[in-house]
Amino acid sequence: MKDTQCHNSAKIDSLKVLVTSFSCEDELTKHKALANEIRLKILFLLEHESCCVCDLVHCLNLPVATVSQHLKVLKNANIVKGEQIGKFIEYRLVQS
Repeated sequence: MKDTQCHNSAKIDSLKVLVTSFSCEDELTKHKALANEIRLKILFLLEHESCCVCDLVHCLNLPVATVSQHLKVLKNANIVKGEQIGKFIEYRLVQS
C-alpha cells in the first residue's frame, strides 16, 4: 500500500512503533480460551456469581475433570482467578 496518495507520515510512524511493541501472545491466548462453548458457559455463570468446581459441574452437567481443565485454560489466559475459601476454590472473573 505504499502507492496510496493519502497518508499522514507522523501518524503512520507512531502506529508502526505501537504495532512493533505489541505482543500478540497474550491476546492470542485469551482469544483461544474464549473459542470454546463450555468455557463461554463457564464465563457466563461466573459473570453472575463466583463458583467452585462442584457448582460448575452440577450447572453444566459435566465431569469434574472436564470443568477443571477448562478452568485451567481460563486461568492461564488470565480471564478467571481462583481463591481458596475453606477446602474449596472459588473462581471469579479477573477484573480488568
